[in-house]
Formats: sequence, structure tokens, C-alpha cells
Amino acid sequence: MLVVVLAYQLFTSKHDVANNTQAVPLSTTPLSTPAQNPTASGNDVNSTAPVTSPAPNTTASVPTASIGIQPRQFVQSAFGNKAEVELLKVNRIPGQPNAVNVQFRLRAIRADKGTYEDNIYLPNTTASDPNTGATYKPIKGQGTDNIPPLKSMYNDKLPSVDGYIWLQIPEEVNTVDIQLPNTGVFKNVPISQPSTASIQATGKDTVVQPGQFVKYAFKNKAQVELLKVNRIPGERGVVNVQVRIRPIKREEGTWSDYISMSNTTARDPNTSEAFKAVPDKSTDREHITSLKEMDNKNLTSLDAYVWLSIPEGINIIDIYFPNTQAFTNVPISSQ
Repeated sequence: MLVVVLAYQLFTSKHDVANNTQAVPLSTTPLSTPAQNPTASGNDVNSTAPVTSPAPNTTASVPTASIGIQPRQFVQSAFGNKAEVELLKVNRIPGQPNAVNVQFRLRAIRADKGTYEDNIYLPNTTASDPNTGATYKPIKGQGTDNIPPLKSMYNDKLPSVDGYIWLQIPEEVNTVDIQLPNTGVFKNVPISQPSTASIQATGKDTVVQPGQFVKYAFKNKAQVELLKVNRIPGERGVVNVQVRIRPIKREEGTWSDYISMSNTTARDPNTSEAFKAVPDKSTDREHITSLKEMDNKNLTSLDAYVWLSIPEGINIIDIYFPNTQAFTNVPISSQ
């Protein structure tokens, strides 16, 4: 009888455990799908892509401050769809934690319909905190002096114009809405930190590698490769830039397809400060051969150089050669 009672108690104990044990249900909260960036246009000069608004921010998390914006992530129409404005970079200024640099590109879409009133007056730019509503204004004297109106862009046959403006934004703010005059509002724009390479040297001397920086020129009829970008010993504040020009479609070249090295410029990618060529320190026009001449002489390449006036302490730059795509984030070597 005792054996039967013990067996019955053991059976009921196991039965109770089985009934009180439940599987933990899987979460039914749907995963958020990241917004897809619009496809970047291949050629800024001929870009007439339709204006696309950035995808709305549906997450509550604050964007990581070190992550920069992507190409064509933030594009808004301007002047009643006669132009578009794209944010290129929104970053804090090295050494100035409460200053934010906003770089943008204005592209003409219907320049023939433009007027002199179709302009962006940068001192009227504002930003706001999407969470608190606090507003922020430009820093006086820090911005592109003159953005040409759309009518002037049409007269001068300018497909696009770049500009920048510094805004006074507290360092704890990581996301802002940006309002450029006569332009749609850019919503939930993340503020990135400046490139550490541009603040100070890393201890290693970064040298441009073969094939690392190659861009198209003359609408894909040639390529330009950076061979060397280095500071010149004994010349404080001077950087030597050496390039190689290779024709791709020599037979399509013209006499005007040449690069005026003295008109080369550079820019600090963090502050947008611009730098020009040192006078009389570049391969001059007499020694720069056009694509047409290279075809006639059966030349496969041509080397050239230019000296740029760039202050000490700047270790990374964007370089702009005439008729050539921009070289971005190029390190400056001391060798």
C-alpha cells in the first residue's frame, strides 16, 4: 500500500511541473527596416535626377555622431523645383566643439527658368533641435561669401555650385533640422565628428599609394591620377601635388581639353577653408598638352604638378583640378 501511495505522489508531482512549465514566447515586435539611400548620380555635371526627400526617421535612437551622411541621402528642391540642394557634409569643427560646418551643393535643374531672386542668402540659414525645438544661427563671417542666383548660373553655364556655412550648435546635440533659404527643410540630419586625421598627425606618415586616387576628366575622355601629395622641405605652408593625365578617348579630345594647373584649388574637408595655387609654381600652359595634341603626338600619358598654399597642421584635403572630378580626403605626406 505504501508503494502505491509513493508512486501516485511521484506521478502527480511530475504532472504539475509539466503543466506549470511554459515556453517563453518569441517577441512579435517587427524589426525596423533601414531606409534605403537613393542611388547616387554618376556625374554631377550632367545630373538632372529628380529630387528625392530623405526617408523619415522612424527610430527613437540618437544617430551616432561619428557617422557621416551618405551621397544623396539629403536632397531637397529649391526655387520651386528649378534647382536642388544636396548636403555634402555636416560635421563639427576641430577645436571648436560648438561649431558645425554644413557643406552643400546647389544643382541647377531648370536654370533657364531661373531669376535673380532665386538665390540662397546663407546668413538666413537656421537649424533646430528636432527634440527640443531650440534654434541655432550661423556664426558671423564663416560661410561662402556669395552663392550666385540661378539666373547667373544659367548665364555662366554653371551646372552646380558648392557652398558652406558654419552654425553655432551645442556639442551635446547630435541631430538637427537644417533650413537653407528658399529650400526644403532637411530633417533629422546627423552631425559627425571631424576626421581625426585632419586634427593631428597619427604618428605615421601617410603616403598616396599607386592607383589609390584616380578620377575622370573631360567627361570621361581621360583619367587623372594623384602621384604624390607632400609638403615641401624648407617651404612652410606649401604642398606639392603631382599628377599623371592618361587619355582614354584621345580621338574624341579637343584643343580645349587641358587642365590649367594654376587654377587648381584645395579645401579643408572639416572647415571648408579654401586654398589656392602658389603663383608661378605649376606646370604652365605651354607644357600642358591638350587631349587633341596628345592624340596627334601619340602620347599615352602626361605628368604635371602644382604647389598649393596650405597651412601647417592640415593633414588631409580635398583637391579640385579644372575639368576633373574632385579628389576627397587626400592625405598630405611630409616626405
